Amino acid sequence: EATLASGSDVKDLVLKGVFWDEQNPRALVNEKMLKTGDTIMGYKVMEIHPRSVVLGTGEKSIELGIFQSPLSE
Repeated sequence: EATLASGSDVKDLVLKGVFWDEQNPRALVNEKMLKTGDTIMGYKVMEIHPRSVVLGTGEKSIELGIFQSPLSE
């Protein structure tokens, strides 16, 4: 299982918005605009949906809903 660098806590990740576009969706996580394949705090952006984003660290993935606590899959 992937381990994260100290200080990287998924509770610190907040999905503030999704700019939905079928070809080129973007997600605003914390204050950072991300696209699929980008990384933030050791998590890779796997999927962007209209109201959520899926982040992964190898074997583990989490889904952030807009302004919600992270959900483990």
